Amino acid sequence: MPTQPRPPRHHYAEAERLIRATEETPGNAALLAIAHALLAAAPRRARRREQEPAHRSGGIPQERWLRGDE
Repeated sequence: MPTQPRPPRHHYAEAERLIRATEETPGNAALLAIAHALLAAAPRRARRREQEPAHRSGGIPQERWLRGDE
């Protein structure tokens, strides 16, 4: 199964999600600090969140199908 390249913001969002899901303990506090520092140094385009359209139900049928609105 071929994979599709993902934008940098996808990887950044996944990293944030994993950090939030990890419980901070004395044993992993240093690793979480390093992870936060690395994410803070990420390019701005990676940190940008994907904008939701103001009105998701609009657009041509193909776009609505690709987004999963139909």
